[in-house]
Amino acid sequence: MKWSQHMVSDVAVESLVRRSPPAEWLSEEELRGLSQFGDKPAARAWLGGRWCAKQLLRSKLDVAESRLSRMHVQTRNGRQQGVRPWVFLDGRLQSAKISLAHSSRLSTAVLLGDEVGAIGVDVSDPESDCSAVRDFWFSDEEVAWCEAGIASRLIWSLKEAIYKAVNQGEPFRPRELDVSEWISQEECRRLGCGGGTVPCTRPGATIAWRSVRESLIVVVAVTEPSRTDVPAPQNEYALMS
Repeated sequence: MKWSQHMVSDVAVESLVRRSPPAEWLSEEELRGLSQFGDKPAARAWLGGRWCAKQLLRSKLDVAESRLSRMHVQTRNGRQQGVRPWVFLDGRLQSAKISLAHSSRLSTAVLLGDEVGAIGVDVSDPESDCSAVRDFWFSDEEVAWCEAGIASRLIWSLKEAIYKAVNQGEPFRPRELDVSEWISQEECRRLGCGGGTVPCTRPGATIAWRSVRESLIVVVAVTEPSRTDVPAPQNEYALMS
């Protein structure tokens, strides 16, 4: 499966905001979402993700860079639950398959090139550590992997990316999403450095990773017929305008 990726550092987002104020390229709904952030680093990371997504989408949807506000990327449903992103152009739902992620250092987005399938991405920084809560979040097999020397952040990034790729609107339940059903312990260990693609034990799935500025980016692409969490007319952006 093929996909494209765009990324931006936290420092670059600061420069971006000065050069291109958010009001010029965010949709009205996105601007309302931005206004809810009280924490500056969190707002910067969120903006970075939206910018990356729109840089990928403008070519696919043939939108001029000066008209990026025509596009809206929605990552929550009417119940404010996180979902795989819906992409709208002038209020109309598009078929684009995209995923966003950000950390304190890096924001990124990936766009799937295939019409059939889904994709998920996660970013984790080197200081990320889930070991304190792994007995609650991790399966018994995943805990055993940690005890065998695999960093907890590798497992957590896989959980996040897999969930983003396959969820149909259900809540994120980390312990129920066992990465040992997707990748072997030996292949998981490889995610700690460099970059590449690893064999996946799930048919029709691909796992890839790369390290950028010491941050780990994990991408999971899966083949599936369709998504079922389509926007409901009474509460989604498609019919708000």
